Amino acid sequence: MVPMKFNTPSLARQSGAILLTVLIVMTMMIVLIATASSIMSNRISLAYEAKEQLSKKALVQSKINELTYLAATQRFTTAGLSTGQNTDKLVQSDGQWRFRTTGDELRIDGFEYSEAVDGKERSKLSFVLQSENGLIPLNTASDFWLTQWLDGYNIAQSQRQKYIDTLHDYIDADSTPRAAGAERDSYQHVTMMDLPTNYFIQDCAELALMPHWRELAVEYPSLLQECSTEYLSSLNINAVPPALLKRLWPDKAGQILIKRSAGDWLNSIEDLSLIVNDLDLNNELLYRFAANSSLIITVRFDGYTETRSVDFGVGLEKPFTLKVASVFAN
Repeated sequence: MVPMKFNTPSLARQSGAILLTVLIVMTMMIVLIATASSIMSNRISLAYEAKEQLSKKALVQSKINELTYLAATQRFTTAGLSTGQNTDKLVQSDGQWRFRTTGDELRIDGFEYSEAVDGKERSKLSFVLQSENGLIPLNTASDFWLTQWLDGYNIAQSQRQKYIDTLHDYIDADSTPRAAGAERDSYQHVTMMDLPTNYFIQDCAELALMPHWRELAVEYPSLLQECSTEYLSSLNINAVPPALLKRLWPDKAGQILIKRSAGDWLNSIEDLSLIVNDLDLNNELLYRFAANSSLIITVRFDGYTETRSVDFGVGLEKPFTLKVASVFAN
């Protein structure tokens, strides 16, 4: 009998090929599983982040709605927004409030409040109320506070007029430039937008679109936080935020802030003149000491911030109207 011969090298090659194929398939499966795991992990992470962001948004908006309702239903005093807790001071006689303040007010001068969330001290929500008539009014023909404001930014007297004329050209109804102002020809090579609007400013950020103001806003970003779209030329001294107060009266702001901290609020121009002794008393209507019907509400929580500007109605008007909503999230 002839013994059988095995082709050992050929069998080894076949086994090697099979082993290589198995290794390739296993590697592909491992890569696919790892990729799928990574995709799932990313999706879970995104879903978690979305849930967290939604939770932050809901918390912030809930606080904004609470403060809006409070402002629409409670009383504004020289000290701020009454919370309605001190009912003894919420007494009227012949349609007039018997007490100037209620002692339970939330300040409306940009003061920042904070409160724990779910009883956790590490997890705090903060909010700021700012009366719009405590900021520099832009939509007015008067340049009194505008001049004071620019002076606070060390703008030379010889240069102030170009800022004032440019602003007034932006909001007036005609297209005739003032002596130091800017109308359509000055905007042609700056933006594709149809500027100037020849209408009231809707948001202080529009200052950054104007010649001269653009450079000033870049140099001083705080500028856009210190103005308002108010139509009246008066300023509520009790609601001027500290930084702006120091800009208007560098030497006297400290005294006013000390009085605020002690709950001692100004009630008249005579009270103010005891501190600022160079007031123009002939322009008494330029000074106010209580809020009007506009409030800026800012709420922050864990890197998420929303700001709303609210107009409150009087009498048969709508209780409130939301004007601007800004959102910031980290």
